[in-house]
Amino acid sequence: MSKRALTFALVFGLVLPLSAGPSALDPEITDKIRRQENAGSELMRAVHFLTDVYGPRLTGSPNARDAGEWARKTMAEWGLSNAHLESWDFGHQGWTNERVSAFVISPVKDQLIVEVLAWTPGTNGTVTAPAFQLVAPDRPTEAMLSSYLDDRGSAAR
Repeated sequence: MSKRALTFALVFGLVLPLSAGPSALDPEITDKIRRQENAGSELMRAVHFLTDVYGPRLTGSPNARDAGEWARKTMAEWGLSNAHLESWDFGHQGWTNERVSAFVISPVKDQLIVEVLAWTPGTNGTVTAPAFQLVAPDRPTEAMLSSYLDDRGSAAR
């Protein structure tokens, strides 16, 4: 290694770590930030609105649209000059799970615990059909699920 390259490496090897060290923090500025965080934070109000008022915000749902509009309006009130919503095509209709219930009516009467998957199409009213337990593999492939659904026929669709 040449003398010039060695000198260059030593200078940068010693100087760069010094410049990358932590900067001195001004305690007055740090205290001011903490006071503002405790006294004027809008975080809990925003979390309340997004979780308690608008609830689940599934993509394409009315809740997602309304929460986005609330966020846009709130940011405009905070003084952001270009607060706006971006429109985009999700490719699905919006979806809200308003109500789901299932009951065994024979040989005994009992309520079933059921869950609706997102964007499942509605039934347009009451449906009466045989019920069966769906036990899918832990990590099914698409082929495994297709085979399972084909075996169950229209009852699983």
